[in-house]
Amino acid sequence: MRTTIDAIVGTVQMSGIQQEAEQGLESGQLTEASAEAFFEAKKGQITESLWKLNVLDMEGTLTRVVDRVGACLALHTVHQQCE
Repeated sequence: MRTTIDAIVGTVQMSGIQQEAEQGLESGQLTEASAEAFFEAKKGQITESLWKLNVLDMEGTLTRVVDRVGACLALHTVHQQCE
């Protein structure tokens, strides 16, 4: 559950950064030349947000793998007991 909350927080942070950049470009406060510096300053937040999303994906993948392996082992055990 905590990982899901962290991933949601990361998604909201990424969305906020994107909106901030778009608003800055539209208002003229952020030029294409200064955009690089803007994203450089946000690099830590972006990396942290992406990591939170990756952790959620990895946990989901591991859960599915463990469930499948467990099901295969249970099926194998049943077959051995029936022989």
